[in-house]
Amino acid sequence: MKVLLGHATVDSGLLVIVDPCYVDEGLDYEAMCEVSINDPNQGGEFVAKGYANGVVTSTGVGDGNYPVYAEVVEEVGVWGKRITSVTVDFMDHPLL
Repeated sequence: MKVLLGHATVDSGLLVIVDPCYVDEGLDYEAMCEVSINDPNQGGEFVAKGYANGVVTSTGVGDGNYPVYAEVVEEVGVWGKRITSVTVDFMDHPLL
């Protein structure tokens, strides 16, 4: 089942997925920009705090307020209901 989790506001043309405990350590914005600029897929992995991986991606269409959806499965083994994936819809943009 697909559910709307909320929206992610983007003012830099980039979106980052990383454990929030590493944000306080000061992420290297310029390094993240380099990943998105140099990767042929406009995004990729970066290292935070010298050892923790995160992912950065270009929105492809610029700044905006993008919906974030979760795929929720009712039964995952003994854990029950779980989010199995998260998707950000960059195509939901007023200029498109």
